[in-house]
Formats: sequence, C-alpha cells, structure tokens
Amino acid sequence: MCAPYPNTRITTGELTGFGPTRNVAASQAKNDWILAIDSDEWFDEEMLDAINNFSPSSNREIYGVIRKNIYLGKEMRFGTWGPFKIMRLYHCQHTQYNARNVHEKVIIPEGGEIIMLPGILWHESIVSLDQHLHKMVMYSANGAEDRIVKGGRTSPPKAVFRFVWIFIRTYVLKWGWLDGWRGFLCAIWEANANFYRHMHCYLHLKDIDK
Repeated sequence: MCAPYPNTRITTGELTGFGPTRNVAASQAKNDWILAIDSDEWFDEEMLDAINNFSPSSNREIYGVIRKNIYLGKEMRFGTWGPFKIMRLYHCQHTQYNARNVHEKVIIPEGGEIIMLPGILWHESIVSLDQHLHKMVMYSANGAEDRIVKGGRTSPPKAVFRFVWIFIRTYVLKWGWLDGWRGFLCAIWEANANFYRHMHCYLHLKDIDK
C-alpha cells in the first residue's frame, strides 16, 4: 500500500502486542512527531486538511481524533462501537504507547495537553463474521496476557458475571440496540471476548497453582 510512495520507508517485524509494536514502529521514524494510523483506517477531508496544516506550539501536545467504526458495511452509532475519542498524534520524545497487548493507548504524561483535531478517522473494523470471530479469539487471548501481567485473578463465576454485565452495558445501557442486529452482534462479541479473556486467565493461573 505504501511502497509506491518515495517518501515512505517499510519496516517489518513480529507483532509483540499492539502497544509494544507501535512503539517499535515509532522508533524507526525519521521525525519525532508520530501519526499512528492502521491499514483499515482513513481520514476524511477535514482531518486531512488539519494534518497538512499541522503546526504544534509545544512537544507536550497530544492530538486526539474522533474515530467512527464501520461494521459489516454500516456505520455504528451507538454502544461501545459508536464514535469515540482516541489519541493518535504525539511527539515520541515526550510520550509513547503503553505496553498493553490490546486496546493500547498513548500515555498522557503529567503536563501533557490534549488537543482534538477536526474531522473523522474512519475505521473499517469488520467486513465478515469470520474476521470478527478470529479477532475475538486473538483479543481475548492477548487481553488475558495483559491481565496476568497485572496479577489479576479470576474464576468461572466471575467470567459468567462479566459476560452478562458486558452484554447489558453494551447493548442496553450504551444504546447498542439502536444499531439493530449489528448492535446485537457487537454486544455478543464484547461479552464473549470478555468471558474468554477471564477463562484464559483462570486456566493459566490454575496451571501455575498446581
């Protein structure tokens, strides 16, 4: 995708968790300002204009965007898959991503100033149910590793409770039902991913305790 452009440099490596991998990629950049964007994301014209005219006043500024998800061909407007703020533009000498395997975030250090860019970052999150199921397996396993590293403990009853709570929160409390059957699928996905994350963690710790 990027190789044909003369001002790009392609580097490859193992995926060692999304947070660590983003930091490795940032360390390969020639400049200090890092704009993180994935291959299934794109900016609208308003945000492209803001980036083209980017003129920071301090290295401590961290820039956020509004990201909107497209799920199986349609924009998600509600639930946890609806529009949300995410930090994507930062100075790598001032901050970096945290070390989480999934759901990584740019660290907001003390004194950091958050500025929102205009426009939308679009995300073609899921294009098929097969992709969604594969992503659930990967995210639950990697999320369990994050929980284990933090010393978190769990149990099968807690995994069941989390499944029920996450579904209610996503589908009902966050209005996911307003996205129709897509909202239902996303709520089930969130609940299942959370359930299996806890069970991965439980089985791992059970083996250690033997």
